[in-house]
Amino acid sequence: MARAMYFESNRSSRDGMIAIGSIVMNRVRSDDFPNTGRAVVRQKNQFAPGVMSRSLDGQGQALAKVSALAVLAGE
Repeated sequence: MARAMYFESNRSSRDGMIAIGSIVMNRVRSDDFPNTGRAVVRQKNQFAPGVMSRSLDGQGQALAKVSALAVLAGE
């Protein structure tokens, strides 16, 4: 999920990352999507190209990880 948050939000802001994380979690809870965050993020054409293969770098990486933990904690 942190990878999707990082690439989809263009490493912009915590709020942007939380929004992407919320989308992932809403899909996990839906019967129309896979039931894990990883499977949701890996779905073809759902998130930024290369989301699972490109490298994360810089301060955006740390922010994405912290933001993902916040979403998983219910924020």
